[in-house]
Amino acid sequence: MRSQLLTAAARTLDGAAEQLERLQTRWRLSDGMLGSVYCGAQCVDPEPLVADLGDTAPFLAALGFRAQALELARCAASHLTRGLYRRGERAYLFDNHDLLLGWLELYEQTGERWLLEHCVAALATVKRECEVRGRLVDWAEPGRRAWRASSFNAGFIEVAVDLYAATREPVYLEWAGAWAARLLRARSFQRHGLWSRFDTPRFEAIGAVLGRVSRQGPRRMFKDNTNCVWALLSLFLKSKQPEISAALNKFVSVLAELVQEHGQVPQYPGRAVRFDLAANVFVADLLADIAHFMGHEPALELACKVVDVIELRRWQNGLLPRGAGQPGDHLDIMTDFGVALCKLDALRPGNGFFDLAEHGWRSTWKLHQSENGLVLSVDSGGRVVDDRIIVKYQFLATKALLITERARVYDDPRLWRLLRDR
Repeated sequence: MRSQLLTAAARTLDGAAEQLERLQTRWRLSDGMLGSVYCGAQCVDPEPLVADLGDTAPFLAALGFRAQALELARCAASHLTRGLYRRGERAYLFDNHDLLLGWLELYEQTGERWLLEHCVAALATVKRECEVRGRLVDWAEPGRRAWRASSFNAGFIEVAVDLYAATREPVYLEWAGAWAARLLRARSFQRHGLWSRFDTPRFEAIGAVLGRVSRQGPRRMFKDNTNCVWALLSLFLKSKQPEISAALNKFVSVLAELVQEHGQVPQYPGRAVRFDLAANVFVADLLADIAHFMGHEPALELACKVVDVIELRRWQNGLLPRGAGQPGDHLDIMTDFGVALCKLDALRPGNGFFDLAEHGWRSTWKLHQSENGLVLSVDSGGRVVDDRIIVKYQFLATKALLITERARVYDDPRLWRLLRDR
């Protein structure tokens, strides 16, 4: 498998063979863990990439580098306290979501039981330390918990569903169901069909006030609402609860209204709308999944419409602007837009989506290439805007190497799970 990937990569994407070699040896700290950010060969952010284990080690394994992937996971485990990655004594859920998915995805790739045991212990700690009145709050430390429960934290529903699939232990579906039931009763969703950035489990009205006075507004599309809906979708596929189906339908309807009103997906509905590539790309990706797994034709139509909105902004060099007023593109979003296009190609073959994905990936690997890895941002003229090497994006960019056939994204459930961006 490794030699086939190397051969195909060298043929299709600039510098891909060299990049695969870098993934095995570069960007390591003294203990073997990955550093976060480099400029050239120099580490400028030595924060160990424990929180992003799911964005690194499972890709190494999928590309054929099993031993290196497991060594990275062992290094990550040495940075944990009571099962979670902490900053001091405080465990932020944002820092641990991809970590837990990483344990599961690497277990799926390798079958190593200790990886599953890490995830079991970590999710139990999340529930014990961070649950407040049925919602998972943003952080916890001994004797204290956050007052806010971002809807991003609903992503742990998806972790629980995946853990159930791996262990067949019903308790994880019970946890997921209880967290989902509380989400469906949330004040913001009941009123607006979207979840708030400021859910305050103890005193809901306070969250509503904070949302109204916030400069960015009460609701954020990506990653808050997108992660939340992906989580609910994952539970629906196991439980077929009509309440979840109704919520997903409501969400799609609200999105359709927003796109009709603004001509795009707003990142912050209710505030001045400026184009944001991430919000549009990940909503298109999410809608494709809803369309595929639920047979939801309106979601598919809307996903295609959002892609049309994005494509209007593509530069002649094949890249896309990160957002209104920003001079450059974004390496990781270019990667994930290709994934969304491949999903749509699977659902509507013959409409050119796969060709658009390949065009974007070829442009990305050509124009972002440097001797030290793929730089973060390039402009419409091919000039480097931001030369930082964001290490997790070096691994995530290999999604373009793993999708080797048209329509394969949904044919291989393991690949679909690996391609998730949460």
